[in-house]
Amino acid sequence: MRFYRSEDRVVMIDSVRIKQGATRAQADTAVAYGKDRMVLRGNPQVSMNEGSTMFGDEIEFRYRGGQLRRVILMGAARMEDQAPDSLAHEYRGLPVMDTLEGDSISVEFENEVLERAVEVGNARSVYTPLDVQDEVATNDVTGDTIIINFRQQKVHRVRVMGNMEGTYKFARVAAMRDMLDRGRRLAGMRADGQVDSTAVADSLLAAGVDTLVATLPTAVVDSLLTAALDSLSAVGLDTSASTMDFLSTAEDVKYSGGEVTFAMDKKNIDIRDQGMVTYGTMKLTAQHIKLDTTEREVYAEGDPLVEDSDNIAGENLGYNFKHKTGCLLYTSDAA
Repeated sequence: MRFYRSEDRVVMIDSVRIKQGATRAQADTAVAYGKDRMVLRGNPQVSMNEGSTMFGDEIEFRYRGGQLRRVILMGAARMEDQAPDSLAHEYRGLPVMDTLEGDSISVEFENEVLERAVEVGNARSVYTPLDVQDEVATNDVTGDTIIINFRQQKVHRVRVMGNMEGTYKFARVAAMRDMLDRGRRLAGMRADGQVDSTAVADSLLAAGVDTLVATLPTAVVDSLLTAALDSLSAVGLDTSASTMDFLSTAEDVKYSGGEVTFAMDKKNIDIRDQGMVTYGTMKLTAQHIKLDTTEREVYAEGDPLVEDSDNIAGENLGYNFKHKTGCLLYTSDAA
């Protein structure tokens, strides 16, 4: 450790370890500039609490009045939070962590409580909500800049600006549980040599195998069981698994535009500036699109156009993309 009193600077070298309250930091070198600033270089890594870690080529701490006000990650900036890990163990295929990435990330605090994070340059956010009820979801979005506001240490609002595009992936808990039960049932019946033609028919149909199994010989039923298990495996389902499979039942909503705002409390996605939403065979474009992820409804204005089996255009549009029904004002067929 070297002291430069005239410059009010302290230089620490060689495997630096710092502990301050709940914060843990490590780096090859650390330079403290008075009481208001510290810079870590050489593989810096900072843990603010259990399961939350920051990385970058350089990490800078800024203090005011003895309190931490900002942490700046420069170069290959990345933040990881292990909060979804337990959920990912229950629903296989979910991301095991939330991540933020960018050329730089500025993390702001108020009274030492996380308030805001700003990612600039090649920004990306992967986030999995933990409040699971009847649905599990995860969101992956990229853009030039991402601003995340926190409330009570939780993500409250996310705004993504510039070259924005993302995927909202969701699966119903009931659908995952049903697929798991059917997969187990099929595997168990085949392993035990028990051929219940009615039950097998139901399970095969659910697995996507077209069959008149009730009228077929046992040997043929066994072959169809094998085909059903292969079909389930092809979509990523492990029939021997004890946890529900997220990816095998998940559906994708892809979106893009100039910018998007996520209101986490309302579970709304608000897209502006040449917005586009794609779900299955349906494609919606408009200047402004608002998606209610709970009700599976979209509201669009500014030359909205729905492209599906039929094309529908209008000045304002409300559309339920689950049931493919809508309400339109000043509409016209755009076939």
